[in-house]
Amino acid sequence: MSQKKLVAAILAQPHEDEPRLAYADWLDSKKNAKAKARAELIRLEIERFHAKPQPNDAMSWNYVKESRQVEIRDQYEDEWITALAFPANRKTKFRLSRGMVGRVTCTPRYFLDHAEECFAKAPITSALFNGLQIGNAKPLARSPYLSRLRDICLYPRETPAYAVERLFTDIPPGVQGITFHTYTIDWVVRHDDLIAEIVKLPSMSEVRCLRLRSAGAGDRAGKAIAESPYLDNLTFLDLRWNTISDAVLDQIKERFGDAVWRVHEECSRYTFGQIGWA
Repeated sequence: MSQKKLVAAILAQPHEDEPRLAYADWLDSKKNAKAKARAELIRLEIERFHAKPQPNDAMSWNYVKESRQVEIRDQYEDEWITALAFPANRKTKFRLSRGMVGRVTCTPRYFLDHAEECFAKAPITSALFNGLQIGNAKPLARSPYLSRLRDICLYPRETPAYAVERLFTDIPPGVQGITFHTYTIDWVVRHDDLIAEIVKLPSMSEVRCLRLRSAGAGDRAGKAIAESPYLDNLTFLDLRWNTISDAVLDQIKERFGDAVWRVHEECSRYTFGQIGWA
């Protein structure tokens, strides 16, 4: 099979590993070092993507493999991204995921204007949105390309609460992962209330991975997570560095069991769930 057809298969099935592994095999058949490095990175990042938390280890990802992954990215990532010639914008950044360009940081306006072109060039499955406002939240939620994402990431300290609520109220089913965190401690009450409302929305029904690291989640959000009728598909829940009491955490753990991942503040770890971080 030609390279064009192999890449087309990845674009048609961006969430699947098999087309990427087939492409890695094809790249490995080439003699040049760049192709072999790409094949190695695809396999490394797929392995990392599926790595599960190991609570008894200091890190849940092999240090040697991590170092090699970083080495390949440092050498080739910018070149591979530049070669795709995405529409230029100084606020937009693309990154690799499972060996292909799959993550974008951009404004809602950029996504609305250029998603069709970007998705035609790369298997994008994750987006971090900057500048979400009430005026662009609804059009963004209705974009046919938003439902093709696996992960939506937001930093609430930069995003009005009503815009976040509007986005997740109108968002179509299909999004499997949400990252929602901030490092602004004095916004704890606001984010506790916001998270409590979001997890009760029907749009959460297909979410498998919910990352709330440093999200300002307190007991109200914790109880809402434990009781939400729309989180039955959750397989990974990151609650690190929040203010949820042990009693409420026990309720969450009783419901979700091994899906809950929380470490003490003094422990710094890499954590990966079934949805992956690659």
